[in-house]
Amino acid sequence: EAAASFAAVVEADPVMSSRFFMIVPQAVSTKRSQNSMILLRKGLFDAAQVREIEAQFTPETKSSVSAGDLLLVEMTQPAKLLLASFHGDTNGLATKGVVEAVHAAAQKYPEHQLIFGMDANAHFGRKQGRLAAAEYLSHVASLGYGVAPAKATQPTTYNARTYLQTQLAKAVPRAEAAKLGDRNPKDYVVFSDNWKAADLGRDNTGDRRFVDTVFPTTVFPSDHAVLSMVLSDSNCDSDEL
Repeated sequence: EAAASFAAVVEADPVMSSRFFMIVPQAVSTKRSQNSMILLRKGLFDAAQVREIEAQFTPETKSSVSAGDLLLVEMTQPAKLLLASFHGDTNGLATKGVVEAVHAAAQKYPEHQLIFGMDANAHFGRKQGRLAAAEYLSHVASLGYGVAPAKATQPTTYNARTYLQTQLAKAVPRAEAAKLGDRNPKDYVVFSDNWKAADLGRDNTGDRRFVDTVFPTTVFPSDHAVLSMVLSDSNCDSDEL
């Protein structure tokens, strides 16, 4: 979930640009700082092999997805892969429809394996008008995919508005931040069921640790934790994958 200018920032950074290249949606939005992008490692992936494809949206889901929200790409090297990135609306109401749209597109590539990272905006507990994490996980499983984390037990967000920000009606007292703030299991990686996830981690510090405290902080600028994991596929020809 980044501004369109973020790709240029990565390209201008000598360390990042020497290691990675950025895939940006063709329909990138220059007005909304909410574009989904994918970083791929140079030397393993070839930018010339990456091709953006369209998800198969229903009319209802398409109307709730804005330009840049979803990025779906296909490649045949170093393996036959579909890679996707998506960030959901605040209450996660479009998430299930987007997963179905990507699933429908994947049916046209039966030999490809899917890896789909997303901010699903799923929530602990059930409440009308928002996506429950348990409901989301069940939906993903019903389509035949694996997902990590496989259980919604740990939050990947923990933030709350203060009384120094606008919209005072949304402010939360510091002592009640855990109860009233946005502390939810929102982030996941969905993958073809022959993949296995191991060494799952969360990071809200920048040094591969998760601290159960409100963030962003002065050293970690994101309001979502970084998810890390090792995915392995017995059907893949590349040892590096």
